[in-house]
Amino acid sequence: MDAGNFENWLEVVFRRRAIALKVGAVVITVAVALTLLTPPLYESTAKVLIQDNRAQLLVSPGLQNNNPNQPSALSNPVTEQDLNFERDLLVRSYLVAQALTGLRLPQANFGPAGAVRKALRALVDLPAAGYRALHGAPEQSI
Repeated sequence: MDAGNFENWLEVVFRRRAIALKVGAVVITVAVALTLLTPPLYESTAKVLIQDNRAQLLVSPGLQNNNPNQPSALSNPVTEQDLNFERDLLVRSYLVAQALTGLRLPQANFGPAGAVRKALRALVDLPAAGYRALHGAPEQSI
């Protein structure tokens, strides 16, 4: 790009800065309005494959390699009840919540510096909180 051509563009922008600022403000306003007024849409898919032919490995100090009398793996068929139990463990949010109930998050916001950090974090999170309140979206978890 020629330096003279670039200077001409800069001159046009500076001469017409009021129009450029108005156009920029309109574009940003429309983008913010569309972002706030459009409801959130979350979509996820997953495929969980559970095998019913698992082998249980035998681990023992007395187990010797390549001994035909002592197999190193047993093949026990998995029942329908076992598969249903695994499926329940994967899809139940109640079980996950129960597992996480006893855990405490580290508290690093002590003293005046922690109070300032919490205030700044609340200020930064204010637009997201307003968006969640506007659309009734749940608060994000960790």
